[in-house]
Amino acid sequence: MNTNKTGIRRLIALALSVAIIATTILAITAFAAEAKKTVNLIDGEKTAFITTDAETVGAFLEEQKIVLGENDTVSPSSDTSVSDGMDITLNRNREVIVICDGKETKLAINEAVTKELLTSKGFTLSSEDYIKKYTLEGILYAEIIRVSYETVTENVEVESTTITIYNDEMYQDQINVKKEGQDGITELTYKVRYENGTEVSKVQLSEKVVKIAVDSVKEVGTKARDPHNKKVQSAVIDETSGVIYTSGGEELHYSKIINVTATAYSPASCGKSPSHPAYGITATGMRATYGVIAVDPRIIPLGSKVYITAPDGSWTYGAAVAADTGGAIKGNIIDLCYDTNAECFQFGRRYAKVYILS
Repeated sequence: MNTNKTGIRRLIALALSVAIIATTILAITAFAAEAKKTVNLIDGEKTAFITTDAETVGAFLEEQKIVLGENDTVSPSSDTSVSDGMDITLNRNREVIVICDGKETKLAINEAVTKELLTSKGFTLSSEDYIKKYTLEGILYAEIIRVSYETVTENVEVESTTITIYNDEMYQDQINVKKEGQDGITELTYKVRYENGTEVSKVQLSEKVVKIAVDSVKEVGTKARDPHNKKVQSAVIDETSGVIYTSGGEELHYSKIINVTATAYSPASCGKSPSHPAYGITATGMRATYGVIAVDPRIIPLGSKVYITAPDGSWTYGAAVAADTGGAIKGNIIDLCYDTNAECFQFGRRYAKVYILS
């Protein structure tokens, strides 16, 4: 009986010992965990989160084997108690080249380059100015960017458009300008941002119409002439005096002669049916018919009145107007309009002289 009681006492004592040991271990662990702190170490452009059990900033530096130079400092001070989450900044003494208004100035500093620091060093910065920092060959450069603004006003020309009215009472080679167009002017105001004197951005502030654009209005004939009345007059050309004497008694004065290669086309060349509204419409709005030619405007300006004949006088197209263009009409090439494809095939490709009429 006494033996059983003795065994029970021993078991109770053992359980109490285990509980005491476990409580002690938990307390030590909790204390150790409580003693560990995480700080943010800032060293120039580098940052690192470090766990430490150091009590002071100085002890932390010793723990991390960090040695400060002669003019280096640490913030907060070495005797400051370390707390969890605090920033510890190493202010290394280094050379910085400050670029301001085209001049370079060398500074030895041990803190971050800020507007406040440069102001304390005698530099003047406006609220808009900012610092552009970069490293070149191991040297830190700090460039002061001067920011300024200017209000600029510009006048922009607004091109007029042309309204075309088709008139069934006028012939296809007739054009009547009912109203001359006028370009307009719009005034645009911008706020321009400059950095060191160079424009970097432009924001529109307002828009005002100074002069309203006026559309031009022209009538273009759609009535076809009777093909049986189409006659090409023969002519005598006096290249000494610059006059063309037609058999109809006209005197056509010309200012220039251009040697070209001539081809032929008809209104059907556009690929549209005669019932289509755009059938035979040229680049100028005139309908293609005999007496209309396609040109390269760089050689013969659109609207030019011309007289066309063979270099040897073997054939004559007669008076015409340059009113059309074409993808293949480049340089000294012209396209003569005939009423039918059969006439175009018959003409083929020939050399021609173009007299630019005055």
